[in-house]
Amino acid sequence: MVSVPKYVMFQFLSWHINACTDLELLTKPVVFGKNVRLACAANDTEIPLDQHPSRSWSGGPFDKVLCMNAISADLSKYYEVLGKDRYEHILVIKNFSEADVGCEYKCIVGVDKTRTTLQLNEEDYEYIPPKETTTVTASLQYGYFSVNVHVAKVWPTPVCEIIFEDVNYGKLAKMSKRKNGKLYSVDISLKHTLRKEDCTGEMLIFCQIGTKYIEVQRKQFNTCPVTVHSKDRNVLNDFALLALVIAVFMILVMVFVMMISVIIKQKGYIKSIFELYFGYTGSTPTEIRWKNEPTLEETNVMFSHPQQEHPPR
Repeated sequence: MVSVPKYVMFQFLSWHINACTDLELLTKPVVFGKNVRLACAANDTEIPLDQHPSRSWSGGPFDKVLCMNAISADLSKYYEVLGKDRYEHILVIKNFSEADVGCEYKCIVGVDKTRTTLQLNEEDYEYIPPKETTTVTASLQYGYFSVNVHVAKVWPTPVCEIIFEDVNYGKLAKMSKRKNGKLYSVDISLKHTLRKEDCTGEMLIFCQIGTKYIEVQRKQFNTCPVTVHSKDRNVLNDFALLALVIAVFMILVMVFVMMISVIIKQKGYIKSIFELYFGYTGSTPTEIRWKNEPTLEETNVMFSHPQQEHPPR
């Protein structure tokens, strides 16, 4: 039979070893891509100083042991550090990602266990989209102002402002969102008609994502029609008039030369226009004959009138 003092001592030691623990998320907001800290603390500080109850962390995406007595099972992802006192132990999750969301994490001190689930919500979690995953198309033509923004992944729902020449058109924009994995994919569209005079100025798009403000795009517009000053306009008009006069003069000269050529040909001074301009009549090769070669008429005369032979004297 166990003596009373020994029984009381056993109960005392057993009670202290089974001390209750709390599990607290220290990192708020949780930013995707950054480190996250979970704290496990023993509530009862009467644990004897010479006692070091075993502790461990488990859970995560694969529900396995993460750390045991400060020894990490995967140093690239988890490690443990001491907190404010020797009874607070902190699990650090490196490079927090979508895979870590919705997972249960357990802290075990002695034989006591506490757990928590990192449940995604719009107050405590932030995913800031990389600039290369956000596309913006914006145009300003004839007073028609159009903006389209596509954000591939973001959390929480962004609140965006579209400012042109110090006027905020964000409330006129339409937003649609859908799930992309565990996060959101967001599209923002603005179509608005401005005055035709509003054809130049700076556009600024920025969004609030959780506690962060990010500049999405800054763009300068200058789509006003090109106007010509009166002095430049007079110069252009004078140049156009001069070109027109020269063109008409050249046409008249060509017509005059052609008429003179036709008249000269009709008078018989030349056989063709080729003779006037190029120095030859334009005869074909069949019309070319050797210098002393008799023509057809000369040949006929020679045969029709033979020469009389004179008798010798």
